[in-house]
Amino acid sequence: MEATAHPFTVGSFSCLAVADGSFTYPPAAFAGAAPPDEVERALRDGGRPTDAITTPYTCLLIDTGDHRVLVDAGAGPLAPTTGHLPDHLRDAGIDPASIDTLILTHGHPDHLGGVALDRVSAYPAARVVMSRVERDYWMSNPGLDELHADPAMKELMRTLASANLAAIAEQLETVDGEADAVPGVRVLPAPGHTPGHLAVLVSSGGDRLLDLVDAVLDPFLLTHPDWHPALDHDPTLAEATRRRLLDQAADEGALVLNYHFPWPGLGYVRREEAGWRWEPAAANVGPQLLTD
Repeated sequence: MEATAHPFTVGSFSCLAVADGSFTYPPAAFAGAAPPDEVERALRDGGRPTDAITTPYTCLLIDTGDHRVLVDAGAGPLAPTTGHLPDHLRDAGIDPASIDTLILTHGHPDHLGGVALDRVSAYPAARVVMSRVERDYWMSNPGLDELHADPAMKELMRTLASANLAAIAEQLETVDGEADAVPGVRVLPAPGHTPGHLAVLVSSGGDRLLDLVDAVLDPFLLTHPDWHPALDHDPTLAEATRRRLLDQAADEGALVLNYHFPWPGLGYVRREEAGWRWEPAAANVGPQLLTD
């Protein structure tokens, strides 16, 4: 992945898919207990390596003209290959201090690990919007017994979530149910991956972008929506949410962004007899980069 920012438009809104970095996972992280031979076939059919999944971490910047909204803060210093979001924003002409709204879709480290560094907010001018359910869950020091992860990973998840949320406590605004973060940018409950996981709907001039975030972790989940990623907190609810959002994306013909899909994560969900298929939209590029 050489590019670090991909400009496009939604109606009158100027948007950027912005890379925080990348990370490599075993296929079971995204496919759970699905039969390994079927997972290997799905990856091979997509022209991808079968022994590992290297995924970008793709955040979304929306400039409505009145507000600059960032969806998720990336992983921060989670790995040597992550934590580049602030620099990539600057490279695209965006001062992180100019962002007035930050949506945290959920409390996993790859989404909020970059919200603060050394307990200091990385986006000091932003009001931070998060689900009340999600905030309360992570601040309760959860046992994470529902996750298929080793104790060290669970401790990392708990520690990063509580420390980062504490660092931005004065900026944090929690929401219940659907809510407008700013006019034209609406958060949608999408539970299952985590208790208060959010998707984001961007609407302008009749155009719509649906940011599915982690409701659909990999393109093979469009054809195998019943595969349950290892870090889905409630796999049954996550599958129901996945199916509902895929139906919505296909019915509305909305442009879709996915945090972990191959860069830049933009495309369309199309119906097929057995479910859905992913149609990348790499050519959907806006006319210019954003500038201050």
